[in-house]
Amino acid sequence: MVAEATPRFHRPSREDKRLVAGHFAPKVAKQLKLIAVEDDTTVQALLEEALDLLFAKKGRARIAELLKP
Repeated sequence: MVAEATPRFHRPSREDKRLVAGHFAPKVAKQLKLIAVEDDTTVQALLEEALDLLFAKKGRARIAELLKP
């Protein structure tokens, strides 16, 4: 008997996107989540802000510039 493949859940907001991830100590993850709660935002938004600052520091195009049509 062959098991049927479970259909993947489609998330339109993730279409044409790639996961960027890293492994950090639990205290780092907790602190990031606390900042998100304190700022009434998401970890996703904080990571986008952090990457944008890194790109600017390194003289690279910022996220908004990369997403222009």
